[in-house]
Amino acid sequence: MLEQMLQELPELYRRKLQARLQPIRERIAAMQAENRRLKRELYQLSYRLQHVDQLDAPGWKVQLPQIPPLRRRDPKALPAQGATSPPRPSIALEGQREKPE
Repeated sequence: MLEQMLQELPELYRRKLQARLQPIRERIAAMQAENRRLKRELYQLSYRLQHVDQLDAPGWKVQLPQIPPLRRRDPKALPAQGATSPPRPSIALEGQREKPE
């Protein structure tokens, strides 16, 4: 019986090793596929960057309108002549009723 176990031992070792290596092989295959995808994407981006100078040619440029910068109002300043401020909403506190106008 011991001799039979010794003869089966190499096959048992191979099966156990294959079972342990299978998840590792799958991960390697997935990583290689992702690596190929990333290389393709990198190649496409580098190709676009090499040819972006053609897009900067004068024929491709569009003149955008100039917008004057916004000026911040001084909160203490009076409103401009003729300008009216919007009515402020009345806020009723809890337990108080709004006064009829």
